[in-house]
Amino acid sequence: MSLFPSSRRRRLGGAAALALTLTASPSPAGTIGFSIDTTVTTGPGVRLEIRVTHTGDEAAREVRPTVLLGDRAVRGDKLEILRPGASHVWDVPVQRPNLPPGHYVIVTRLGYADANAYPFEVLAASPFDVGSRTAMQRRGTLAVPAIEGNGSAHVKLSLQTPKDTRDPVDVRIIAPTGLRIARDRFTLEPGANGRAEAEFGITNRNILPGNRVEMLALVTGPAGEVRRTDVVRGIVRVVDPPDPVTVDLFVKILLALVVYLIVLELVAGRRHED
Repeated sequence: MSLFPSSRRRRLGGAAALALTLTASPSPAGTIGFSIDTTVTTGPGVRLEIRVTHTGDEAAREVRPTVLLGDRAVRGDKLEILRPGASHVWDVPVQRPNLPPGHYVIVTRLGYADANAYPFEVLAASPFDVGSRTAMQRRGTLAVPAIEGNGSAHVKLSLQTPKDTRDPVDVRIIAPTGLRIARDRFTLEPGANGRAEAEFGITNRNILPGNRVEMLALVTGPAGEVRRTDVVRGIVRVVDPPDPVTVDLFVKILLALVVYLIVLELVAGRRHED
């Protein structure tokens, strides 16, 4: 199964809403895909409504969201089965106290299993404001090479902050549980041009080849009188490793060709001597 996310954002009254669509490519066991809509409500406290609609043709099992806000994690109830075309809504009380003014991001980890009980997880990010709408925004990219099988890769985070500020920013890397992150928290200090870069390693543990999953970098720092968290997104592609039989055959053919050319050269040399 291959999961590839795209997102759009809209406003509904005083709440922040995000729609995330995940689609799946055909496989012998069928497909599992989701359309995920999240709505954040603030004051008092913070609540998250998660509406998940199954867009594939194979039932998803043991579907359960885990909601992250800062270092706080809240798990929703487990849904034993979500059939193709069906929807389910979770209403998760993220926290009771009010947040100070600022710009925040809630991350939803949606875990589920296929018919063979193989575990999967996808991410959804829901930005929202509390009592402040700062125009300052940090943008960036996550450059992720393809990972072969259970191999590793180096990810490069490139960040652009407003040029009139050089305040350090805190970075938190969030990825599906099938990936191991060598360094998931660190601090960056932008240069005079507002740019900053960092590299870190990732290793695939159990994501099947042919899948694409989203990785998030949450970047938090001062934005005027408040703190702001922005999201940088990257896609991790897991591919099949090269077939060793094919590589070995290629090497043998190449060596045979080299020997053949050497023999031709020797024969031509002898004829020239005669």
